[in-house]
Amino acid sequence: RTRITLIPVLCLAAVAWGEQPGPAPKPGPEHQKLAIWFGDWTYEGEAKDSPLGPGGNLSGRFTAQPILGGFFVELRGHETSPLGDSDWMETYGYDPVGKKYNWTGFASDGSSTAGRFTLDGATNPYSGTMTAAGTQYHIRGTAVFAPDFTSFVDTQEISTDRKTWAAFVVRKFTKFKAVSASGADTQTEQAVALDQVALAAPSERGYA
Repeated sequence: RTRITLIPVLCLAAVAWGEQPGPAPKPGPEHQKLAIWFGDWTYEGEAKDSPLGPGGNLSGRFTAQPILGGFFVELRGHETSPLGDSDWMETYGYDPVGKKYNWTGFASDGSSTAGRFTLDGATNPYSGTMTAAGTQYHIRGTAVFAPDFTSFVDTQEISTDRKTWAAFVVRKFTKFKAVSASGADTQTEQAVALDQVALAAPSERGYA
């Protein structure tokens, strides 16, 4: 029986070996929209009192760059907040089945986040979960970009049951150095991505 069951496997392997490799997949327009994050950013804002701890001023910086052939974006940063200093990282990608973007994040304090967001025009809502100190919270918010997409304001809320929501944090992000998909310090490729994002919802351009 063992020999019989191996025959189909060997046949399939032979067919696969005989096939000519197709062209390598390339990022599509939806992936290219992620270029709005490429570069170095600083941010500052205010955290509100929440189940995670007392509120107060916060600040940080991060660098975002394309990874894995340009299909995903990796962000790595450092933040100083009332809860202390922490390093963090996030990855963004596009889900062609759900037609939305998704993210996963991790921080040096052991917390993690995950969720989905839209990227159409200047106003981009998101929602997901945050796990910290053994407890899962629900988060939602909106990132509103400036017309030139070199800054944005992120307003976020938090909930323990998705019924009652409270203000969590407000942050202003500013890009001070652009990086292209190839790693060069240029805004040419990003300008194309910005046009694609803006054309998706031109009536939303500018701050809300």
